[in-house]
Amino acid sequence: MPDIIAHRGASLEAPENTIRAFERAIGIGVDRIELDLRRTADGGIVVIHDNDLRRLCGEDLRVAELSLAELRALRVLESDWGSSLNMRVPEFDEVLDRIAPRCPLYLELKEDPDPVGFTLEVLDLVPNGTVHRIASFDHRVVTTALENGHHAVLIANESSAIDSITAELRPRLTALSLRHDAIDPSALELTRELGIELWAWTVDDPEQWERLDRLGASDAWCTNDPRKLRAWLEGRSP
Repeated sequence: MPDIIAHRGASLEAPENTIRAFERAIGIGVDRIELDLRRTADGGIVVIHDNDLRRLCGEDLRVAELSLAELRALRVLESDWGSSLNMRVPEFDEVLDRIAPRCPLYLELKEDPDPVGFTLEVLDLVPNGTVHRIASFDHRVVTTALENGHHAVLIANESSAIDSITAELRPRLTALSLRHDAIDPSALELTRELGIELWAWTVDDPEQWERLDRLGASDAWCTNDPRKLRAWLEGRSP
């Protein structure tokens, strides 16, 4: 049975990348929580996917142009979730304090003008040997993590992205995380040869789950709907 990774938390049940979404994911019983990290103008590390606040807070502002205090003063839109008032974009420190001790994290570092420096700042907060995983589409982030003794995941649209990681470092990857429709027998063969896992993103539909299951791509699936996926996995015939 694949591990269930909650994409931005249980993001169909609470605003994405919020403490509420992470708490919901833990309540569902996921194996790992995926979340996104960015830096503010004054170097704060916050948990948010987009580079601006339009979708999450309804404000035409960019994360990288705000101080941490300015960003923390904004309220996340409640939409249809009935979430608690005054929900904020979390600081990474808060997630490390409240969520990390209870569930392994899949930490995707988003684009940054200094990806190596950003990675090193995150690594300072995530000790070696933890269950948490550094991840990125940017091979510089992944390489920096690996060179500093951390576990890391390369996220990609195609399996050929593995070529961006040196042959020496490739076997030290935890996983190659591929867009679900890019997973095929050759991707399975590649990861098995390297002795690393193959993770799929982002899969919310039973047809997608059935396809991955038929292929034997059963290491980990990242989903916006971990409750539905858990029910589907538990309901399959042995």
